[in-house]
Amino acid sequence: MTNHTQKLLLILALTLVFVNAVSQSFDSVNINNINARINAGGNLFQVQSTGSPAFEVPKGSGKHTVFSAELWIGGLGNGSILHEAGQQYGGIIGDTTFWPGPVMDTPSYSVSENLLWNRVWKVNKSEIDSHIVNWSESGYVIPQNLVDWPGNGDVGKGQAALLAPFVDRTGDQIYDPSDGDYPLIKGDQVIYFLYNDDRKAHLNGGEKLRIEIHGMAYEFDCPSDSALHNTIFVNYRIVNRSANNYDSTYIGANFDGDIGDPNDDYVESDVARGAFFQYNADSIDGIGAPSHYGANPPAQSIVFLKGPRMPNDGLDNPSGGCDESINGFGFGDGITDNECYGMMHFKYYCNPSCLISAQNDPYTADDYYNYLRGKWKDGKELSYGGFGHFSNCTSCESARFMYSSNSDTCHWGTGGIAPLDTIAWTEENAGLPPADKRGLGSMGPFTFGVGDTVELDFAFVFGRDYADTTGDPYTSVIVMKSRIDSIRSYFEKNMTPCGDAFTGIGEVKEEVKKIRVYPNPVTDYLEIECDRRSKIEDFSVFNMMGQKLISFKNRAILPASSKTVIAVNHLNKGIHVIMLKVDGEILYRKFLKL
Repeated sequence: MTNHTQKLLLILALTLVFVNAVSQSFDSVNINNINARINAGGNLFQVQSTGSPAFEVPKGSGKHTVFSAELWIGGLGNGSILHEAGQQYGGIIGDTTFWPGPVMDTPSYSVSENLLWNRVWKVNKSEIDSHIVNWSESGYVIPQNLVDWPGNGDVGKGQAALLAPFVDRTGDQIYDPSDGDYPLIKGDQVIYFLYNDDRKAHLNGGEKLRIEIHGMAYEFDCPSDSALHNTIFVNYRIVNRSANNYDSTYIGANFDGDIGDPNDDYVESDVARGAFFQYNADSIDGIGAPSHYGANPPAQSIVFLKGPRMPNDGLDNPSGGCDESINGFGFGDGITDNECYGMMHFKYYCNPSCLISAQNDPYTADDYYNYLRGKWKDGKELSYGGFGHFSNCTSCESARFMYSSNSDTCHWGTGGIAPLDTIAWTEENAGLPPADKRGLGSMGPFTFGVGDTVELDFAFVFGRDYADTTGDPYTSVIVMKSRIDSIRSYFEKNMTPCGDAFTGIGEVKEEVKKIRVYPNPVTDYLEIECDRRSKIEDFSVFNMMGQKLISFKNRAILPASSKTVIAVNHLNKGIHVIMLKVDGEILYRKFLKL
């Protein structure tokens, strides 16, 4: 029996138990070439009631490249007590660790409350744009999904006052779309999902973290750009609502990819790109079933765009070193102490049929935490070469990244030491047969303090070389890697080729220099205020068609003011974008002209 069949049988056998515990709620992001399902409770890309994949690409093809993906996290509280939250396949195999909804007082975790929160929220940017312009117009009907947006929690039940992010037009901290407020989203289409690990005790032996996870899965509608057209992004904000400071904290992305037929795949990591991926082992995927890709099979990756913030050191750490800057975020950008981890570890693991039992599926909290730390279940370090285990390796140097091929050119993953084994470390060279694969990439260690929020960003990038005539399945990997390079560039610049920012409507990133553009909405004069250390060197105002309407050169700045004041009374009503050059950095802000 194959790994994939065993996995499906386990899921189907436990489905009734799961449905009794947590009712289903889901929706799909599908504005580009990928149709991907998001479930309440944090499980991504899977139909949990049937155990079927739900990451369809191309959209409408009936073919899928991902079976499931989930977030794992673990840390030490009070010095040495392990607090851990991790599960596979939405918790229907083993421990159900995550539950829909926010953290709240224990007596409030009722069946009715769980059903209330067992849902996701889907919003299109076009709905928000329309709402911004029309909310005060007579006869305008607010879309129900904007009405339902969970901006506020019930503090009487111990929930946080502010939950899903929103633009607060009046500043009263109450989400009220009838007063002009609107969801703060990313991309052109988003699904927001909210879950926690606090509702019930964990059955795998680990203590609860009491964390609240705010997720946004989103896509851009930019068909002219093949990278954006074939990528889904997921942003997480993880809030520590416990009374514990967690040391030695690690966060990981568990990824079970299935390229059509799941039984003929290989897995590999790319250190420089901060990614790991799966691809077909041969030129033909599967045996001709409708769900198989056949000729020119694709490749599918998960990319770590930005991880937890690194400890402050008072420096703008440079890029280009043999260190975290290889795939981290914020290095060498002129901003002090905004550096974030990228992918720090990667390992492949398998179901209980694995030849080495220490590489099997995790079951206990210690298993999950060892995997997050880059160790095996028996506590041994990942070793370079072979199967990555000390009893079956090639060079046996301690390593961070499994099956890294030739992507770690400065040997960061082996502590700067060139491995004795000079052959590219791949599954194929290690003698492993193609099969149903899964893997875990992780980040850390870091300290997760009381009340802290950790923000993470991932991209799931698809690539397929339709034009290849050589029969080499790795050509799709080359297409995928080119798209990863584009996605990383767009994310770092905070701008896409179609004019959208990753920070979302109205959102200002923490790490950018302090700048305010107000009032928003505006009627006559727009004011720009920077901190005293910053200087506005240039600005331009564009409409949503990309036409430049105002620039510094046509002297729209009003004189005799301590702030930069721009006359916008002549602009048409609607959304506009102001592009500012501040201390050599290009920033974008949206505003609504009434």
